[in-house]
Amino acid sequence: MSRVPRILWLTPWYPDAAHPYRAAYIRAQFRAAAGQVEAQLLFVDVEQGSHWWQSKWITTEPNVFTWEVRSFFWKFLRHAPGFLALLAARQAFRKLPGLNRPDLVHGNIGFPGGVLALVLARRWGVPYVVTEHWSKAQSWLDHPLFGARLRRAYDGAQRVLAVSEHLANDLRAQGIKKVVVVTNVVDFAPYAHRALGAEEAAASNDPTVWHWLSVASLIPGNAAIKRVEWILDALAWYRSHRPEVAIFWTHVGDGARRPALEKLARERGLESCVRWTGALSPQEIGNLMRTSDLFLHPTTQETFGLVVREALATGLPVVSTAIPANLPWWKPEFGVLTALDSESFLAGIQSFEVNRATVPVESIERSSFSPVSIGERLAEIYREVLE
Repeated sequence: MSRVPRILWLTPWYPDAAHPYRAAYIRAQFRAAAGQVEAQLLFVDVEQGSHWWQSKWITTEPNVFTWEVRSFFWKFLRHAPGFLALLAARQAFRKLPGLNRPDLVHGNIGFPGGVLALVLARRWGVPYVVTEHWSKAQSWLDHPLFGARLRRAYDGAQRVLAVSEHLANDLRAQGIKKVVVVTNVVDFAPYAHRALGAEEAAASNDPTVWHWLSVASLIPGNAAIKRVEWILDALAWYRSHRPEVAIFWTHVGDGARRPALEKLARERGLESCVRWTGALSPQEIGNLMRTSDLFLHPTTQETFGLVVREALATGLPVVSTAIPANLPWWKPEFGVLTALDSESFLAGIQSFEVNRATVPVESIERSSFSPVSIGERLAEIYREVLE
């Protein structure tokens, strides 16, 4: 194809006014692609409503369009992406002035985004690719209701783009073909290293004061993955066994689990040394990382590890878990990876009592995650498919 290809991105999640940081990784990848090709994005936004069916088509930012669907039956609709895709195919170009017919469709998140891409691409007679960001994708291939549809979406795609080698290997093990790795974009601008004279760059050097930081969503669906309660266990141990050390823990992130965790902290007498900030901007998070002593990320599952990379970029050492997503790129100077239990996680924290090291600037790989690098890789794949 001699001209710049037209690519339509499809996604079931995207940042908006009510959720400014939701799926920011998809927005970052889309903007990277838009720097190299003619890219537009359709956000199929399905949420609970007060009527049988309400929908509107809106332009939310340049080249970003939203189909907002509200219904009593929102859960059914989220799990019926083929039906939504057929409606979109009939109405999108009529309802959204400025939306162009694409040369290629790029679905995000295999279910439902990949299924949306499959149906729309076939309807319009164009190829499609799917980016998989979801750590549960492998397990969903065996889902009794949705697994077959997800597999068809992968099998029909000209490429399946996994955001990490770990996720790519999981998909290959399930028999998915044409899998390539295109990582997430990492915008390191808000996460300048504390040694580079960045604003708010003064972590504590007082051995009797210790500032811990964690960043994770507190939605119920993450309860078995983001094990924030392990940090509460560690904090309780220090209050009981090392009362001479004043520990202050800040958690960034919100969700329906937060009241229960706040109650647990109160019941254990820890409320005075825990701060729950809710959602914060990347700039605010970067400032907290530069003024903390240790980043704690107890997780049983991860796809890419974005927040850990952001913490390391500021020089903040990390205690996380030895899950497959972390192991291939981990360096000893980054911190400690522990077994997946509360006791091991506590031991990882204890290993930093004497040596509160800073992660060296030069140990963090930045260039391969830049918008330019990711955009060029996506453009290369689009051209391969369209040739």
